[in-house]
Amino acid sequence: MSSFMLPGTQIEMGSVEELPAELNGALELERSVDILVAASRGGDADAQTPIDGIDENDVVEIELEGGLKIWQSVADIRADFASTDRSVSEQTLLMPKTLTFEGMDTSRSGGGYAVEAIKILKTNFAGKADEMTALALAKHIESKLTTGFFRCAVGRTTGAPSLDLTSVGDKKIDTKKPMLVLVHGTFSSTNGSFSELAGPPYHGTKTPQDAQDVWPKLSAAFPAEIFALEHKTVTVDPVQNALDLVKALPKGARVSLMSHSRGGMVAALVARAARLNTSDGAFDHTDRQIFTKAGRSAESLDVLSAGIALKQIKIERLIRIAGPLRGTTLASKRLDRFLSIALNTFDCPSSGFLEPMAA
Repeated sequence: MSSFMLPGTQIEMGSVEELPAELNGALELERSVDILVAASRGGDADAQTPIDGIDENDVVEIELEGGLKIWQSVADIRADFASTDRSVSEQTLLMPKTLTFEGMDTSRSGGGYAVEAIKILKTNFAGKADEMTALALAKHIESKLTTGFFRCAVGRTTGAPSLDLTSVGDKKIDTKKPMLVLVHGTFSSTNGSFSELAGPPYHGTKTPQDAQDVWPKLSAAFPAEIFALEHKTVTVDPVQNALDLVKALPKGARVSLMSHSRGGMVAALVARAARLNTSDGAFDHTDRQIFTKAGRSAESLDVLSAGIALKQIKIERLIRIAGPLRGTTLASKRLDRFLSIALNTFDCPSSGFLEPMAA
C-alpha cells in the first residue's frame, strides 16, 4: 500500500462515479476519491489532502486546465514524480500542482499546466497495470469498431459535415479511372479525420462556399469514386492495415492515397510496396534491417509487395497530412500512455497527448 499527499481538498461527489463509457465491460470501478485542487494558478497554496491505502495498480486521473486528462497508474506516477532523495518505496508521494511536458515552451505556458482536479480510482484490474492490461483495454475498445473498405459520399444529414460510408458490395469499380482512398489516423475514423471535406464549417480564411466546393472537385478528379479504409490503429499494426487495404482493392486499380496522422504510415507502406524496377525489390536491405532490429519479420513486407504486383495495382499519388515519418510509439507498456490517448480522443478530439516530464 502507498500514501499520497495531494494538492487540494477532498470533496464528496453528488452522484456515483462512473468510468468513461468506452471502458464499460473492461473495468469495474469499486470506489473513487475526488480532490479539488484550489491552487490552480494561485489560491490556497497550502491545501493538501493525505490519501492512504493506495495500491500500485490503482488509477489516478489528473485533470489539467483546458480539460485535458491524464490517466496513470499509481506505480507510473511514483516513477514520474517521486523525489530522488530517498527510496521510492519509503516515501509519501507529494503530487505537484503544475505539470510540464516534454518539448513544452514553459515561457509561453506560464510555467506549465495547472492541475485542476485529481481522482483516485479503485478498479478491479486483473494483474499489473502493464502492457497486457493496456492491450486488453485497447482490444475492448477497438472490438466495437466497424472495419472494412467502404464507398464515401457526402452525408445527407443536417448540421456538421459528415461522410456516408456504404459497403462496396457487388458494384464494380472502374479500374480504368483513378480512385481516391482515405486512410484515417489513430483512434479515429474516416469522419473523424476527413469529414470537413464534405462541407462547412471551415476554420480558416476561406468561405463556407469554398469548403462546399471541395468534395465536388475531389469527385471530379477521381471518377472511379472515393473510398475509405476503416481500420484498427492500436491492436493491429500498419503493415496488416496495408495488407487489408491491398486485399480490398480491385485488380488493376489506379489509386491515390490521402492519409492523416498514423494513416500516413499505412499509405506509405502501400506506396513503397508498389515501387517498380528496383534492383533490391520494393523493400530494400535497409527496410529489412529496420524490421529485424525491431524484432519483426520482414516476410510481411514481401507479402505486401507481392500482393500489389499480383493485382497490378498502380499508386499514382500519395498525400500525407501530419504523418509520423519516423513511426509511432503508441504501442507502449505504460497504461497512462494508452488511456490518455484513447480517452482524450473520445472526449476532446482536438487535444493531443502529452507525456509528463517533470513536476
